[in-house]
Amino acid sequence: MTHGCCVNSDIASILRKLSNRSVLNLGYGSNGPLLEFGALREYYDKRAKKVLWIYFEGNDLHDLTDELKSNLLKNYLNDSSFSQNLKLRHGEINSLVKEKIELAEKIGGRGKNRDNFLFKLNSFIKIYNTRRAITKPGYSFEQPAPPIEFKEILKKAKDLVEENNSEIYFIYLPQYSRYQVGNIFFGKNHFNETNYTLVKNIVEELKIPFIDIHKEVFEKEKEPTDLFPFGLWGHYNPEGFNKIAKTIYKLTK
Repeated sequence: MTHGCCVNSDIASILRKLSNRSVLNLGYGSNGPLLEFGALREYYDKRAKKVLWIYFEGNDLHDLTDELKSNLLKNYLNDSSFSQNLKLRHGEINSLVKEKIELAEKIGGRGKNRDNFLFKLNSFIKIYNTRRAITKPGYSFEQPAPPIEFKEILKKAKDLVEENNSEIYFIYLPQYSRYQVGNIFFGKNHFNETNYTLVKNIVEELKIPFIDIHKEVFEKEKEPTDLFPFGLWGHYNPEGFNKIAKTIYKLTK
């Protein structure tokens, strides 16, 4: 969601236009809280006035569960001096990215080779589109409760930002399944709010400003699903990202 997958204007680019200031986007697909903290440690610019910690309720806690299995990533949490010096390793990083892209093209991943015969045959054998429609109609599954490390990560992020006289904000993004017909009965939403409450309590205990995009944007829409592509599951559409970015700007400026 922060990365801006599937749209031309992500949250960062819209904020850049609204504020007429530099905005660095460190978001990437499937990054959970520990990877985000690692990115903040590696790329944080001490000249930054504000840091937006963007949390997506759809998968961030699942991602964190996987990230806590990585000894490398846990170094960011357990060792305040740990760094991979990524800012100085752009050549090496670019080479690795190029290798991954070339490999994906060879085996028929995303891109032009989706049109080749082998990819189409493989997709047919796996009944790709049918299976996707059945298993991911709303991409909703139970999230684990926030582990103790979640609060620790946020506290360390806050400390890092405030040590450099910057401000940190926690931006809570809702998932599509909140607004699915199956979650609404006689006008009442039956989405499970347990983790929402747990996460919000942690953020407020740490005295980090909590910006609830569900309440500030989606709840005010006549049809919240209109802010998703064709009203279906996916990343937010351009209108959704635009309204979210404008709300963030208004509440942080």
